Amino acid sequence: MHAKILSYRTITAALTLVCSLALTACGGGGGSAPQPAKAKAKRVAGVVHGTAAAPTFAGKPLVVSGPLTANGKPVAASAIQRGKVVRGQETAGASGSITMASADLKIEAEGPIQMIDVAGGTIQVLSQTVKVDALTEIVQAAPDGMPTPLTLKDLAVNDVVEVSGFESAAGILATRIERLPAGSSSEVQLSGAVASLDTTKSTFMIGAQLVDYSHATVTGMLANSTPVEVVGTLAGTTLSATQVSVDSQDAEENNEDVEFDGMVSALDTAAKTFKLGDKTIDYSAVSNPPTLNNGAEVKVQGAVDATNASLVHATDITVEQSHGGSGSADGEVAAKVTAIDTVKNVITVGDTSFWFDSMTVISKNDSQIMATDIMVGDVVQVKYDDTKPMGGLSYATELEVETGASATANAVEGKIKSFNAAMSTFVVEGVTVQVMSTTTYETLDKMITQADFFGTDRTGQQVIVGGTETSSNTITATRIQLKSH
Repeated sequence: MHAKILSYRTITAALTLVCSLALTACGGGGGSAPQPAKAKAKRVAGVVHGTAAAPTFAGKPLVVSGPLTANGKPVAASAIQRGKVVRGQETAGASGSITMASADLKIEAEGPIQMIDVAGGTIQVLSQTVKVDALTEIVQAAPDGMPTPLTLKDLAVNDVVEVSGFESAAGILATRIERLPAGSSSEVQLSGAVASLDTTKSTFMIGAQLVDYSHATVTGMLANSTPVEVVGTLAGTTLSATQVSVDSQDAEENNEDVEFDGMVSALDTAAKTFKLGDKTIDYSAVSNPPTLNNGAEVKVQGAVDATNASLVHATDITVEQSHGGSGSADGEVAAKVTAIDTVKNVITVGDTSFWFDSMTVISKNDSQIMATDIMVGDVVQVKYDDTKPMGGLSYATELEVETGASATANAVEGKIKSFNAAMSTFVVEGVTVQVMSTTTYETLDKMITQADFFGTDRTGQQVIVGGTETSSNTITATRIQLKSH
């Protein structure tokens, strides 16, 4: 996934005991013993992983102990969701966790979809090209706080979406696209660098989007190349701003020790440089660097250049995902693996088989694994592209092994078969789904009753079932999410 740069100050607390030991040995020294240097706070920024109930950051549990905002506006703690970009100051927390006294969620764009290219893996929002790959989280906001997974094919022009990700020369590299409920506010948001600033007309450009700030409250000094966050409404093709704020939260200090997590682009193996978000990474000082490819997700440790804050000199690089896949998906299923052949590269999930290759993203607990690590009986979510068939099988763009709560929440997903309203049962991917009195039902952004759900023949509709296995190939559902009304 495209992860935003993570910035860290190195904590340099050290105990200087030599002098005090010497004084003790000589019987002298009436002063107090040297104290440990106070640890400096770390400024961190990057993509949220894990689950909504147990979010993680850079592989560690994430805790936000104080105020949470989204582009500077207060939001509830539940807004911390997988795929969103979070920024803040790390404070001392429990061992092995990342604790922030306050944090801000960065939204790149929020507005109606203007264009969709499923084959090309892109959408357009506020005149910005948004690039989608196999690791992009695409979801529908849901009333129970557990968003419904979608694919690019599920989106439509004029759907209002919130886009998280990172700016690049090619547009926004999306880590998460969240479709908002119908009837959401007409207010739009856009982040980016100011270009073609005209102080006479009170306009500027963000990418291909014209912004009119003549009636806006402006916080900070506007200048070309300055990063800003804009809030307003669309007036034709113009974003009529009501608020423009200079965004200074991504600025690193010169000589600052940092740790970055992001996607490689503009790789130059001769110069030993690449782009990571808005930073140029110089890895010439890294001994035995790993094999790098454009699209790889990497973790970089190093320091900001003494005079150029956009240049980072790496001291260590770790590859987390060797690539972001070969394209977006137009469908998905989830179920137990019933068969896998790593010679023929075929996997059967539930009662549906898919082919995969070296460009299929395969992961478990947000870490890259091999196909040989997948076992029969694992719950796996498959994102697939049915426009790339081979031997009658659709191509798997991503295979994600679900564990713990995720396996229960996504116990089975696919198209409904054998819908039996009288018995309140149906079959998905060869699994019989039973319900109970406490089972909840949703149709994307609305809660419905059991009578509503079974009052219509749902055969062929896409559904996600969370629950527990009560016997072989039988699940008792705790929640049922329809992916269509």
